[in-house]
Amino acid sequence: MVTFGMCRQFAGRHIGSKYYRRLLMMISWKKSVVCAVAVAAMALFALPVFAGGKQEAPAAAELKPWEQIEWNKPKSWPERLLADKYILPEGWKQAVEGVKEFSFYNIGGIETDIATKMNMMRFEELTGIKINAIPLAPRFTLPKTLSTLVAKDKAIHGIGMNNPSYNFTPIAVYLQDVDHMWPEEVTALYNENLINYLAWDGHWYAMPVAAVGHLNFYRKSWFEQAGVEVPTSMLEFAEAVKKVNQWAQENLGPDHYGIVFSVPSTELFTRYRELMYAQNKQVIGPDGRLDFYSKEAQNAFNWLVDMFRQGFITEDALNFGWMDAANFFGVGKAGAITDAPAMFYGFFQSQYPEVGQDMGALTNLKWSEDDPDEWNGRSLIGANSIGLPKYIDNNHKTAVMLWFDYLRSLEGQRNEAIVEGNASFLLHLWETLDAQFNMVDWNLADAAAKELGINPPVRRTKAGPMITGNAIQSEKSLLEVFRPYFPEVQDKFNEEFANVATGKASTEEALQRVQEIADTFR
Repeated sequence: MVTFGMCRQFAGRHIGSKYYRRLLMMISWKKSVVCAVAVAAMALFALPVFAGGKQEAPAAAELKPWEQIEWNKPKSWPERLLADKYILPEGWKQAVEGVKEFSFYNIGGIETDIATKMNMMRFEELTGIKINAIPLAPRFTLPKTLSTLVAKDKAIHGIGMNNPSYNFTPIAVYLQDVDHMWPEEVTALYNENLINYLAWDGHWYAMPVAAVGHLNFYRKSWFEQAGVEVPTSMLEFAEAVKKVNQWAQENLGPDHYGIVFSVPSTELFTRYRELMYAQNKQVIGPDGRLDFYSKEAQNAFNWLVDMFRQGFITEDALNFGWMDAANFFGVGKAGAITDAPAMFYGFFQSQYPEVGQDMGALTNLKWSEDDPDEWNGRSLIGANSIGLPKYIDNNHKTAVMLWFDYLRSLEGQRNEAIVEGNASFLLHLWETLDAQFNMVDWNLADAAAKELGINPPVRRTKAGPMITGNAIQSEKSLLEVFRPYFPEVQDKFNEEFANVATGKASTEEALQRVQEIADTFR
């Protein structure tokens, strides 16, 4: 039943105040008046308000700047992305009017990300827009990202995200979806796993900067002088480290070690995951449960912690970040570095040439000699990516979207894979790899190195261990996306690892406490 109150609301919204008061006087004596009569009266009194009794059609919704871009012109979207040199879409200039520069969070120090610097410089050359990279240590990526989003800091136009921290960000609340940039024909150009990294609840929220593979590096001369052959399994690798450590301390001094790796933040758990994959075991069980009681979990944990308990690694490494570990290896203090980002191969060659020329590289190896060879190369690929805050202005959003488009292009990914040494989700890059070496702009690479204050990169003409390893890992990588509670479990894992490494707890006690934390969130 239609009430007087409903009619009163309608009248107040749709006719002038003079007619509204007159109408109320007419109908106030009988509040249960039939709505049809009231509406007729309203229409009668409203006639002077609407010329000819007609309302103007509502204005069409104004297109957002990125919606004004012709993404499939002057060539189709896939053709633009796969061109030897990236092609900007039509209408881009008007869509970014007024944008002179923007800033984003870069995961890690920019001095090791020469491809990112190259891509920033190339984008500025194409568009005139300057890009500022603000470095974030991996351990600070999640808290800094969250604080920036909650504060709605409009000085930051792109936030750095990497798996697994990506799914801990309240993306639907704070990030702009970029669904329009992932039509079916574009999505088909990339590894099918990419959607699991960059999409959430049916929407795309990020763009890939690079895929980060991991390799084990070792000093060839140290292994040879210690009488050690190149290992073919992770158990053999541990035995090799033991012998190399003994040789190094006897011949080079007590401050030289068999191995180094970083422990804080996400790095330690990354190494643990790789050792799980070497045993053909995922960290997350079929029921979604993190299982630290399994035989494989104890094997992986003990492999790492034994390096400390047996003195094969400096105890200082408990506080080493990834660059601390890299520099320790680079200055010649360790015979191996395990599960390091593949890009360190090029970094060592250019920044520590003495070590870089005396270095071998291995993908993640199978656990033991008895395991099938197909377990070799099973690894974690991380997706360094950038998300777009929802609250920044639309023109800056569009500028960042254009940079997104460039970064994932063949030109952008070629720089990542060949110059810097990262993996890539772009299938065409690996399918045409041999042809890509001649397409690298090495002059731009040298200019980027100069701006970063580092040595020029090694000019590659063919695929070496770094690129070959990345190609293998891009094909055989495993993807596990952790639930939002995972950082607390990871922090507990790191805490208990340090307790075992320093003799304050046993492996069994430590993993039990980690499991208790993990089970709390089930």
